[in-house]
Amino acid sequence: MFSVDYRLPAAGSMDALTAGLKAREAGDVKCALGWIQAHSADYGIDPNNLVLAGDSAGAHLSMLTAYTIETSNLHPSCPVTVVPVRAVVSLYGITYSSNQAESNVMPISYVRQGLPPTLLIQGTNDHTVRPDNASRMASQLAACGNEYQFVKLPFTDHVFDQAFWGSFSAQIARGVVQQFLDHYM
Repeated sequence: MFSVDYRLPAAGSMDALTAGLKAREAGDVKCALGWIQAHSADYGIDPNNLVLAGDSAGAHLSMLTAYTIETSNLHPSCPVTVVPVRAVVSLYGITYSSNQAESNVMPISYVRQGLPPTLLIQGTNDHTVRPDNASRMASQLAACGNEYQFVKLPFTDHVFDQAFWGSFSAQIARGVVQQFLDHYM
């Protein structure tokens, strides 16, 4: 497992809400992914058997990165070659925005046939990411014939897996992620 850092806005900055920053963040994730793939032999891993996973903003960037690898959009922020990933795991990730200016940095904008299998886990009581984000993404993935799994966790809020590690929702999510990875890896 590699934990990827990406640039964040300065504390108190309104830059967090801009599409430009989100594009740079996706470029940073692509840069890291390309580096991992280029150095895979050093770590004894198969560069064609990688999964991108994240929660909240990290889930957004995981989907955005995976879905734009074979497009001309959102280039890596460093000189690397990036190959497609095997699958994507999204825990309560933002998939769309009603703000048209942000559409180029929303994963749902890049849904097309041939995307990696995607696991979407979303709490039905999420007060940070609207619960319909995952269901909209699932509908789009289905319409394009992509493999996906969508798990709704009732009575579950944002960061349930971090705030309440032993909760039923967190236990269910861990089991679902493990089954998904076992199936696609």
